Amino acid sequence: MVFGFMISQSLFYYWGETPTFTIIPATFPVIGPITGGIHVYMEGAVYGFIQSFRFMASVSAALLLVATTHPSELIAGLVRFIQIGKRHFGFPSEIAFMVSSAVSFAPSMIEESLITINAMQVRGLKMKGITNKIIALKHLFFPLVINILRTGRQMAIAADSRAFRATKHRTYLNELKLGRPDYIFLSYIFVFMSTGLYLSFIGYGGTVPGI
Repeated sequence: MVFGFMISQSLFYYWGETPTFTIIPATFPVIGPITGGIHVYMEGAVYGFIQSFRFMASVSAALLLVATTHPSELIAGLVRFIQIGKRHFGFPSEIAFMVSSAVSFAPSMIEESLITINAMQVRGLKMKGITNKIIALKHLFFPLVINILRTGRQMAIAADSRAFRATKHRTYLNELKLGRPDYIFLSYIFVFMSTGLYLSFIGYGGTVPGI
């Protein structure tokens, strides 16, 4: 992932002025006049390196949230995101249900893919080499999609049988309330974000000219 960001940004870095070297010059037929030449910028590689860590930090935080939060609590947190008085404001129940379902599908897809790969290997499928892996992906795609559609249909039937969307104001078995650890963590986030914004405002952390 890091190298992917570095390669893409080194080739398509918008703010690059002096290329490190040129892959396709602007005088090259057809492609050169259209693209203005394809160049590699060292600044773009550095920018891609930094952006890859930002992306991985965001993904890691999302995975940590998903791994440590029960789906029902995730739905309740999205629907009742903010409480003002006795009223709760947040995302609609449909969107919260879709987010929770998509999140819960990830481990199921990984498990189903591993089961399918093991079954194909037992039947003599070879996994060594790029060609064999591409063939395995071709055989893996259709069973995986069919299982996902089957699971989604079963989930939709279960939601309808439990009167999902029957009433606008839903009740929850477990009411979420902020405790002492939550307030400590929110304070830490506030201090961390304030410090980051201040450092960014005075010039630290900028990776793009003019920012």
